Amino acid sequence: SSGSRNYYPLKEQNEIYTNLIENRIDASIMDTGILQYVTNTLYCDLTLVGATFNPNVYAIVIPKQWLYTRTMDVQILALKEAGFLNDLITKWFQGQTCSDSSSDSSTAISISSLAGLFLTFLVITALALLLFLWTKRFTIKDYLRRTEFKKKLQRYFKSK
Repeated sequence: SSGSRNYYPLKEQNEIYTNLIENRIDASIMDTGILQYVTNTLYCDLTLVGATFNPNVYAIVIPKQWLYTRTMDVQILALKEAGFLNDLITKWFQGQTCSDSSSDSSTAISISSLAGLFLTFLVITALALLLFLWTKRFTIKDYLRRTEFKKKLQRYFKSK
């Protein structure tokens, strides 16, 4: 990167959110579950972009060589098969407490950005039309001369 820093190491998760809101950083990569919860409940001005790496991965921290590890694995699998884990994921990670207006503004295209697009289209269309007329100028001149000449002849013969 020729000496320029294009990454900023941050020590706390709150730093990530405040730096994103204050435009000090442009993007951040984190766990999907955390970001879904934070963007849907705490930081409504932020949004998730792109596909997740693995949306089905959530972790539970336990001590090494814990006596109940196997029992817990079996119970978690039973909860997953019963659909209870999906209900929890929907409730806590995908449930939205932010108002709808902020979520709409994050994905909506503003009128000013569309106006720029239409202005660009209009300019390009005008340039294309001018280029077409310029390349056909001799044909157009000949046509106009012939029609003008015909009109003059018709006026001449009508007058006699």
